[in-house]
Amino acid sequence: MRTLSDDKKLSSRYRFMYKDLIELRANRWKARRKQETAKTLDEIRKDMEREERAQAQQSQQGYRGGGPPRDRDQNRSGRGMGGDYRGDSRRSSGMYGGGGGGGSRRGVNKPPPKTDEHGFTQVGRSGKSSSYMGSSPSPRAPPSVSGSSRRSPPRDRKPPSAPSVPALSKDKLELRVKNMKAEFMQDPDEKELLLSMEELSGTPDAGKTMVQVYGDASMDCKDDERKAIIKILSLLFQKGKLSRDDFDGPIGELIEFIDSFVIDSPKAIDYLGDMLAEFIHIKAIGVPWLCNQITKLDHAPDVRLKVIECTIESMKKTQGLAEAKAHFGG
Repeated sequence: MRTLSDDKKLSSRYRFMYKDLIELRANRWKARRKQETAKTLDEIRKDMEREERAQAQQSQQGYRGGGPPRDRDQNRSGRGMGGDYRGDSRRSSGMYGGGGGGGSRRGVNKPPPKTDEHGFTQVGRSGKSSSYMGSSPSPRAPPSVSGSSRRSPPRDRKPPSAPSVPALSKDKLELRVKNMKAEFMQDPDEKELLLSMEELSGTPDAGKTMVQVYGDASMDCKDDERKAIIKILSLLFQKGKLSRDDFDGPIGELIEFIDSFVIDSPKAIDYLGDMLAEFIHIKAIGVPWLCNQITKLDHAPDVRLKVIECTIESMKKTQGLAEAKAHFGG
């Protein structure tokens, strides 16, 4: 099973399934991720009790450097939640020798240190008495930006290069192409087909090999397999995964030697006409190109004429009479 999970001949979906199965067996059939479920009322109640006990322990320790800033300010000043010194009503009550809210310190004697309910001396943030907290801190000046940094444009970062796909040998490439056809016939998923085609991007002339393998197979196969072949090639061309150059060589050879295919498959010309009609429709090949290729059948004029007739008849059935006339005239 581990060998199959690393076999590049299989699609990525099957390899991932094998790897997940191996991982489940190694973990004694336990899921990789913990299933998240809603908490019960008892669990919520226990969590709240645990938090209350933790807060009580922090209150007993006096929050000496370990508590959150909000609670430390509260225990230092004893002035309510949030530790807001500016809104303290006791500041304007005259306890510091004036009704100015603590804005002036001239002529005011320093009051004795006060202790809060926990027995700690009330001090300001800088170690001074809380009577000095009336003045607001001066705003910090924004950092200056040098002229050179303003003039220098930001440097463009190069995007990371995509990992290269290893090239396949000819035998592995042909086997992978055949497996792609079998997988598409079982599950015609376009996204999976495109992902499988991406795995062949590192192999030179992978597109030509695919068209050649599928073209030869279409001359002697079942009808559903032939339809899948035509659909795969048409879809990959429309998605930009195959080019016109990928079609020219393999389809040109198929036309040139079609008279030899007829010996083993009497309907080979009909099958070729179905492929040519679809490829002309998606503009993978053109009618001028086809007329140039059938000159290779000058030794068999009957076969040459039948190739054109079968292509036109197939286009009438699949695309309609109007499109057949648009391509071939008349």
